[in-house]
Amino acid sequence: MKKNIIAIMAALFSLTAYADDYFLNVVSNTSESYSTGSLQKITFENGNIIITTTDCTNTSFAISSISKMYFSSTPLAISTINNDKGFTWDGTTLSLNGLKGKVQVYQANGALIVSELVNTQSLNLSYLAKGIYVVRVDGRSYKISKK
Repeated sequence: MKKNIIAIMAALFSLTAYADDYFLNVVSNTSESYSTGSLQKITFENGNIIITTTDCTNTSFAISSISKMYFSSTPLAISTINNDKGFTWDGTTLSLNGLKGKVQVYQANGALIVSELVNTQSLNLSYLAKGIYVVRVDGRSYKISKK
């Protein structure tokens, strides 16, 4: 009996090791993607789905507005920053052009590497290694490339 319990626990722990390789994708008015490793909980309340991440950020979707919600091994396509809402990316600096608030930067695997409350016009990201990153600002996600 103990061997069975140990085997089951080992299997469960090995499954959680792969959780960061999957994404929860929500297609509504916008498309959002969350690494399963960054999810804390998903709740249903008053006709809404509320997604809470490990950094305590809540995102709410009206159930009636969701056209698709699924898990995948790759995230949804995320648009590249191209002056949407005034955001600009020059390869080292993210210019916010008047917007203030929480800026989060994720690696392509979904790992959160920057989470700052920004009160300035720009955020220096020159220290990032070369690669593709996802920036979340003002409830929207954008892809940036550091070359």
